[in-house]
Amino acid sequence: MQDQATPGEGDFVRVASCATPTEAHLLKNVLEANGLEPTVADANLIQAQMLLAQTIGGVRVLVPASQAAAARQAIAEFRAGAFELDDGDERAPAPATRPLAAAVFSPDRATVWSFALTPVFGASLQLANSVAAGDRGGQRRDAAWLVAMAVLTVMAVFVAHRLNPGLFVVFRASIATAMLTVFWYFLSMQQRSKQLVDAHGHAYAKRPMIVPALVAVGVALLVGWALGD
Repeated sequence: MQDQATPGEGDFVRVASCATPTEAHLLKNVLEANGLEPTVADANLIQAQMLLAQTIGGVRVLVPASQAAAARQAIAEFRAGAFELDDGDERAPAPATRPLAAAVFSPDRATVWSFALTPVFGASLQLANSVAAGDRGGQRRDAAWLVAMAVLTVMAVFVAHRLNPGLFVVFRASIATAMLTVFWYFLSMQQRSKQLVDAHGHAYAKRPMIVPALVAVGVALLVGWALGD
């Protein structure tokens, strides 16, 4: 049976058999786009009784006999992907990265350490990065941040000492200045971290922080001990 017939141009011949009416009508649209006159047969029967698809040979796509060769060629090209549309998902190649001339302290890791060692710790390491890179503009910005962090940290240590003096007063001040560390990260360190990754990739050479961290711990304990006397 046929959904509809196209008069003229001789008998209709089958150029494709499809498992579903949807697939058959898709091929019909492809052929029509190529200037042919296809029709779909047995679509209504298969739609009503899907179990008959294998028995009767599926949904047939027919064309006039004179168009059979052109239809088979169009279907072969379609199935080979010749008519696929550009999905716009092509991504621009990732920008080339270059290796660092020398290893630097990770701004993100420095921020994490700063929650325990006061924001002065991270600001000092970031200033060291700018000096190592020869970035004069960055040095001025980082020096200004270091001064601001030092002033605010001294104030926090003073308050913590007045409330509860002891050997760990600096660490308690670090906890008190946690929001200051977060504020400083989003205003400065996050951008510096992004610049490093964009220019040198995520695997850029990083300097270990264990030595400066141990020095900072020693200084913090020394300050606590001195204030406790």
